[in-house]
Amino acid sequence: MTEGLTQKQADVYNTIVKYKIENGYSPTLYEIGEILNKSVGAIQCSLNILERKRYITFEKYKNRTIKVVK
Repeated sequence: MTEGLTQKQADVYNTIVKYKIENGYSPTLYEIGEILNKSVGAIQCSLNILERKRYITFEKYKNRTIKVVK
């Protein structure tokens, strides 16, 4: 389901999906960063690209609002 994504983008996407399955709610930017050992800025960049490619949606400036679309 990660066709058209770079490896980094796919890692972020798969982390979000796995986290939501295990916990029942979305991870924060900081939690994704901790899991993948990446900076918050790198995660934010990946989230913006995933949103542009319509893999996810999220409300900016709010925690735990990531929704998986694909």
